[in-house]
Amino acid sequence: MFTGAVAPDFSNQVRDFDPGIRKSGLFWTIALSSDAVSVNLDKGKAHYHADNVELEDYFNIPNALSDGQITGPPVAATVSFDVHWKNPTDHYNIKESTQGFRGSFWVTDATITWSGQNDNGDAFQSTAVTAVNFAAIGHERNGKFA
Repeated sequence: MFTGAVAPDFSNQVRDFDPGIRKSGLFWTIALSSDAVSVNLDKGKAHYHADNVELEDYFNIPNALSDGQITGPPVAATVSFDVHWKNPTDHYNIKESTQGFRGSFWVTDATITWSGQNDNGDAFQSTAVTAVNFAAIGHERNGKFA
């Protein structure tokens, strides 16, 4: 979360809710249960929902990438969100044999509602349903799976 437009040096970032960095190097990624997602690619629709996902608030991206070494350790946090993809406008297929990639995608509208809070008592919630500038859903295969 930022106060105003994103500053290149993250100086106006006030929250960075994320699951941290695993020893394997995987970061900003966690598994959610399969019932968090529903997809109907034939209709260009999808829904992604989660309540009270346990994360940490690192306060800003540089602090998250340094595992809390810049501005201090993270605090426990939770987030909830609801994302809808709908109203498909374009459908396209991509096949790139050299890179071993192929996919089928729908360009759609998308809306998001979001809330989060940390153990310091800071709480945030989107004030309205947020529409995004670009959204797409699809199915892709890459590497040896293509």
